[in-house]
Amino acid sequence: MTSRWIAVLAAVALCLTLCGCDVEILPPSDDWEPAVTQTTVATTTTTVAPDAEVPLTLLENGYAYSLLSEEQQENYDAIVKELYDKRGMNTKADGERGLTVKLKNHVRSEEEIEELFYAVFDDHPEFFYLRSKYSWFKIGNRFTRLSFFYSWDAEERAVKATELEAAVSSLVTQAQGLSDAEAEQLFHDTLIEKNEYNTAAASDSAAQSDAYYAASSPYAALCTGDAICGGYSRAFHLLLSRVGIPNTALINDDHAWSMVWLDGEAYHVDVTWDDPVGVENGERHSYFNITDDEARATRDIPQQVRELPAATATTYNYHTMNGLVFGDVYDDGIAECILTQIENGAEQVILKFDPEEYEDAVNRFFEDQTFFDIVYELDDDTLRDRWYAQMTYQGEERIGDIIIFPSE
Repeated sequence: MTSRWIAVLAAVALCLTLCGCDVEILPPSDDWEPAVTQTTVATTTTTVAPDAEVPLTLLENGYAYSLLSEEQQENYDAIVKELYDKRGMNTKADGERGLTVKLKNHVRSEEEIEELFYAVFDDHPEFFYLRSKYSWFKIGNRFTRLSFFYSWDAEERAVKATELEAAVSSLVTQAQGLSDAEAEQLFHDTLIEKNEYNTAAASDSAAQSDAYYAASSPYAALCTGDAICGGYSRAFHLLLSRVGIPNTALINDDHAWSMVWLDGEAYHVDVTWDDPVGVENGERHSYFNITDDEARATRDIPQQVRELPAATATTYNYHTMNGLVFGDVYDDGIAECILTQIENGAEQVILKFDPEEYEDAVNRFFEDQTFFDIVYELDDDTLRDRWYAQMTYQGEERIGDIIIFPSE
């Protein structure tokens, strides 16, 4: 037992809510100063057994890690190790379920703390129970500790980890032998099939309710089927990472989606927006491997935490791969494209135009009823009657996407 001076850390909460998604920042008071008192500290070491066995497959460090400084990488490594080593313990952070980690290297700014939190949170969705908020502790101008918060206690995490691993392993097995693009689409389509967007949980984002955080977990997207955007994107990240497809999470003030690398080229993927609320006509691929320009037309692309590569390639865009893109609404190939999709049993006909051509496309195929003229050429009477009698369409003018459905 020795006596020494230590600083009593003043906790300053900086809670950051990601995806679904409102951001709440609680800055420290302008007149805050760390208190210093004398205390006695025991030097004995106590070994604590885990409260539960929580099976996790630890992912390799990802894109966010690669952009950190050497000192921040050391902090990141220490955090990931402690999160993993103590995954089965009922630890506390600021009186809540969670874990406070002492930083290996002191951090000098709130921006670097934010960068560190995002890096760990985004690279490691296998820690499915992490909540999208954190708090930090500092002495003077040095940030010395970072706290993470959990959605479930150790016993609950153990049960859910087993269920999540079974779901992930099943899909990873299904992806064996597929190309990266094929595996990516398998994961995208499966998540859409499994889920119905949880509008109730999404509405609780400002309140940071338990339901909101649960729906933001990959467990929700892969096991209970009631995720919001954070759950979709983190589950997608987890699956892609398990089969070795490079990817990273993208999060702005109110939404979460993904960036994926195929053959060295970056693409945006938004699984959530390809599963629109209240639509029962199958999965969409409107936001499957789109470019920066297309993503930027529909959302703000975050750059505040890390630099992103340019996403300009179209090779693995869903519409491009399937011959659904047309530069001219009078292209002779459009009629053949429509008829081929219907004859092949499609439940929806998909066309994509330059956004500047979108209004002309709507006028030609629906206002002028050219679509009906094309469908009338079908040889199969049943198909012709089904598609000719009545149809509906949905469109996204900002990216030129049109989806047509037959009468039921």
